[in-house]
Amino acid sequence: MSVSAWLRKGEIEASKINCQPFNQALFEEKLIEIKKLTRKKNPINFIFDLQNICAETGVAVVFVKNPKGCTASGAAYHISEKKAIIILSFRYLSDDQFWFTFFHEAGHILLHKKGVFVEELNHDGLDDEEEKEANAFSTNILLSKEAQSQLNSLELSMEGIARFAINNGISPGILIGQLQYIGRIGYHQLNGYKRRYTWTDISSILNDKI
Repeated sequence: MSVSAWLRKGEIEASKINCQPFNQALFEEKLIEIKKLTRKKNPINFIFDLQNICAETGVAVVFVKNPKGCTASGAAYHISEKKAIIILSFRYLSDDQFWFTFFHEAGHILLHKKGVFVEELNHDGLDDEEEKEANAFSTNILLSKEAQSQLNSLELSMEGIARFAINNGISPGILIGQLQYIGRIGYHQLNGYKRRYTWTDISSILNDKI
């Protein structure tokens, strides 16, 4: 029930967003512009830009905190032929997880027209081809194939990480997340590079808009 309640809250919030008719080609094109937002440190500097850019393409992006018992980090589906929705929970409150989840959900919107896709804490999608495709889509937006091929030889110094992140248009935290994802480093390593968010700040930003 908690996931259903979270999804329902997301739909209510999405109904408040005035979107243009869904345009798949434009949405995919805008993802490159959205990638530039990943380097912004504070949610106040990217939340509304993210929503506005996506609304231009027919995708409503909403932010809904998990109710008790809900472990979802994101969800995506087509409400109708003219509107799609991406729900984000800021579940992990870090930049790497937030942006990987967003582009993962964007992948579902572009690649998988049917079905409701919900990413939960205990679901890694290893046996789900659609989840694998969305994971690959997210990774390929954040890092080019060439950049991905360089991860195993990347110099893990402060300078090396910062330089590689800048050259690839992402934050150091996102780079650390990718290094952890491929197993180059453990999930307990180098987390100090990640930008941390709080729901107190996020809620105040969203409430100020209302």
